[in-house]
Parts: sequence; structure tokens; C-alpha cells
Amino acid sequence: MRAGKKNNRGRFPVMGVDCPNKTPEEKNFRPMPFSCSCPQDWRWEKLGLFIVESSVRNNSDSIHEVLSVTNDQGFVKSSDYFDRQVFSQDLANYKVIRKGQFAYNPSRLNVGSIALLNDFESGLLSPMYVIFSLQREIIPEYLRFWFCSERAKRQIKLSVQGSVRESVSFSSLSEFSLLIPPQRTQEKVVGILKCVEELSELLNKLISQIKTVKFLIAQRLFKSHVAKSNKEIVPLGSVAKVGNGTTPSKKVNAYWENGTIPWLPTGKVNDKIITQANIFITEEALKKCSLSLLPIGTTLVAMIGQGKTRGMAAFLQIESCINQNFASIIPGPRLVPKFLYHYLDLQYEALRGTGRGSNQDAINCGIIKEFPIAIPPLENQNTIVKVLDSFDEKISIEEKCVKGIESLKNALLNELLSGRTSVFPGVVV
Repeated sequence: MRAGKKNNRGRFPVMGVDCPNKTPEEKNFRPMPFSCSCPQDWRWEKLGLFIVESSVRNNSDSIHEVLSVTNDQGFVKSSDYFDRQVFSQDLANYKVIRKGQFAYNPSRLNVGSIALLNDFESGLLSPMYVIFSLQREIIPEYLRFWFCSERAKRQIKLSVQGSVRESVSFSSLSEFSLLIPPQRTQEKVVGILKCVEELSELLNKLISQIKTVKFLIAQRLFKSHVAKSNKEIVPLGSVAKVGNGTTPSKKVNAYWENGTIPWLPTGKVNDKIITQANIFITEEALKKCSLSLLPIGTTLVAMIGQGKTRGMAAFLQIESCINQNFASIIPGPRLVPKFLYHYLDLQYEALRGTGRGSNQDAINCGIIKEFPIAIPPLENQNTIVKVLDSFDEKISIEEKCVKGIESLKNALLNELLSGRTSVFPGVVV
């Protein structure tokens, strides 16, 4: 079907072509710089023709596993993902989801919180989630990949514009338009993209194994070198300067506009070795907001955060300011900077444990100052750093490969789901 030719519903198959029957979403939609044609056996349809909402409740109290939908891991057990119970004791009003169904958080669809249930036979979701099933023609995995496409993301973005809570209801989702290829084409597309995903999963497993080996070796290194140093263990605050940062008021443009000074939110702890910032503040903010520009070689520890964030350590390779949920630890002369980082990275579970029992399960600077640290001779510290850095270099190489594969998947995904590239050899689109 070519651009400008109507299908059997009297509708133009390509958004952006003037058409009196367009929905408001289509009128506002501006297409990606795609080719204005698609294969003749593909057609544009509304998603609502293929999906049905499910609101089955757990009235019989027969299901007890509560799940959550994340934007990076799909479905996870709430009890594993969060530090404390975030769901109600009474699960009767929770929604039941079964294998093969989709679910999304209406307020977080714009950040990718939608998933297809594959790894569990059934589970429960908070009443705020929207659950739906596919009824015909579209393969579930094909739709899963479609939600990762640029066209889907743009429609989600348009759908939340003007919404107070940036929420996407089921009725709004049903108005989304997508290209539907024949089922055999869908199967080919899914097969190709799953092969790329499996390669990424293999590399991630390798990375996980390297991290496990690094952890075990780090334990032995610290144990042996501490023994050689006569087990000198002191409070961290006695050999390092501990502090934290703040967030300049977002209402004061002079603190942010044309800023040149790096400022880090807690999420940057996931970088581990921080070499660049994404947010910048001004000199005025530095002077008026009780902020310090931390030196290269500072170790940061996330003091607050759900999931895995709290207790994570990162190492600064740039000068930067931080927010109030970070602790900064600037090593004194008895500590090699990278040794301090590796030590606190190894103490992740111990650091997380120090925050339990408080109202927000938070670590604070006082706890960090009192946290015990072993002080081997500087020569031994450098030996430990050299060994553990070699593991980090290997991990970094593999992580770059994963990012490359993810970029390949995204490029393939947009090509294959638009019909611009054929999955059948010798076929010209």
C-alpha cells in the first residue's frame, strides 16, 4: 500500500497525509523522517481493535505473589525489588494478571513501564495498573517490541501532553495507531529481534559472572591485607572528610540557566565511575546554596533510594557538586582514593543495613562517619586497586558491547517495524 492510497476503511495509511477522517492524535502527530510508503500487505490500524482491558480482582485471595512493572527489568517481585513492603496487607482488591497479558503504570508509561508477563504464570498488581490482553492478529512479542519503537514513544509523548499527571488511560492507549504486517512477517521480525536480545542477555550474564568473581577476590584481598596490617580498623570519619550536597531551588533560573558546573543527582551512582555530568549549575548557585565542588578522587555513596540504589558507591573522575541524597567521602593521606572506592563498593550490603530501622530506611552522614574501615599500608592499598581495576576494565568493555547491541536492536526495531527493511531476502520494500 503506497502513501496517498486509501485502504478499505477510507483512511490514509500514513500519518501526516492530509485526511478529513483523522483523529485528533493523528492531526497532532508529526511522523518520523520515515519513507512515506509501506509494504502493500501492511495496514494502519487502531490498537484498540486488538486489545481488551482486564480488571479481574483477587476476590478469592487465591494468588499471593505481588508484582511490579519496571522500565528496565519488566515484571519483578515487589518483595525482591523494594526494601520494604510497598503493597497493602489486604490483596482482595488487587488485579490479577496472567501469563501472556500486558500491564503498565498509566503514570509511567512515558518512561517505559510496560511489560508482557512471560516469567510468571500469574500474579497480582496494584489497582493503579492497567492490564490488557491481545485478542487477534498481533503476536504478543511483536507488540512488546512495538512499544519500544520511536513511533510508539512519540504517540505516548503526545498522549500525555496537557495531562496534569502525564497519565495514559486505556482509552487513550486504544487510540494509538500502528502498522500491522501479516503474521508470518511478525514472526520473522520477532525472531530477529529476540536473537539480538539473547546476545545481549548472554553478555549481561558474563558481566554478572565477572562481578561475582571480582567480589570474591576483593573479599580475599581485603582480608589478607588487613591481616598483614595488624587489623587496624578505624571509623571512616577519622581518615576521610564526609559531607553531602544540596539541590538549588528550581524556581531560581539564575541557579540553572547556562550553568557550567557539574551537579549530580543520586541516579548517577549507577555510572560507578563518573566521567561526565548531565546537569549543570551556575557559579551563583555554588556560592549561595551551601554547595562544595568536590575534587577528583572523591567516593560517593547513595544514602536514599528504593530498589538497589541505597548503599551504592561511585568514584568521581571529574570535579562536581552533588545533591543532598549523596554522601561525599574525600580520602585523607592514609587512604588511596581508589582503594576507598573499592572498599565501600564491597561493603554495599553492610551500608544498606545501616539504614534499616529509620523512617525512610536512609543512611546519613553520621552513619558514614562511624562506618569501620581497615587501613592497610599504602603499598598494599595500591596492589588491591591494581587487581580490582583490571576487573572493572573488563566489565567496562563488556558493558560497552551491550550498549552497542542495544543500539543495534533499536535501529533494527525501527527499521523492521516500519516495513522499511524487509525480513524476506530478495524483497524490495
